[in-house]
Amino acid sequence: MYQGARGSSQSLLLNFLVEIDEIFTREQFQLYKKHFLDKRLGLYGVREHPKGVNSSGDIDSGPVIWGIGGAASVVGQRAMWKNGAIEEAKSIRNNLESFGMTITFNEKKKYLLGALPIADAFLCWSNSVEMHPVQVGVGNSRGIIYSISILIVVFIAKCFRLISKLTRRST
Repeated sequence: MYQGARGSSQSLLLNFLVEIDEIFTREQFQLYKKHFLDKRLGLYGVREHPKGVNSSGDIDSGPVIWGIGGAASVVGQRAMWKNGAIEEAKSIRNNLESFGMTITFNEKKKYLLGALPIADAFLCWSNSVEMHPVQVGVGNSRGIIYSISILIVVFIAKCFRLISKLTRRST
């Protein structure tokens, strides 16, 4: 069965290819960004399948939500850092920190509430890129994440208020 390129495998490949052939990697990285880097609600993520291909995830891709792959984005963050796409890398890192349900306890950080240790390992690896201090900053996605968070909180509050009204009427 024929299967095209996938974001998770392309992300992984670009992490190592840059060490072997920088010129070829630049060409491939531009194609990768064109076909796999995408935005949802103003936030960057890496698609599991190229733009125009709608398919679900599998055991290797992890969750695929609105076409954005979990594994593709985690490994893609590191590929962005290593290939000089600093703003995109910062955005993806911030998104993963926000939506990864990060908790810190006893000076140890865990993602997804510590439920999936392999996710912790990949996120640690993805963040283990040597960077210049200027590259470490927070990036531009923080305002978008805060806005989305506020909208979600307002939506949940309105749902609870509506449920409360409905239960009072029925009693």
